[in-house]
Amino acid sequence: MSSHIDSANQLRPVIAPTVQNGLLVRTQIMTDKLNTLRRDRVKRVIGTLDSDARERLNSALLLVLGLAR
Repeated sequence: MSSHIDSANQLRPVIAPTVQNGLLVRTQIMTDKLNTLRRDRVKRVIGTLDSDARERLNSALLLVLGLAR
């Protein structure tokens, strides 16, 4: 995730800050730069994505991973 918005990269969904997602600024999910993280390294959950943001994230991930139909 990054607060630097790269408008040319359509594979990075932009998420607006809400109370529900816990973000403070517009954020872009960098689906083209996947990385794994052990569960014990996650300090706390800051929020959850709404269904629209989850759908945009899922679509971008399918494209990046080459699984889109």
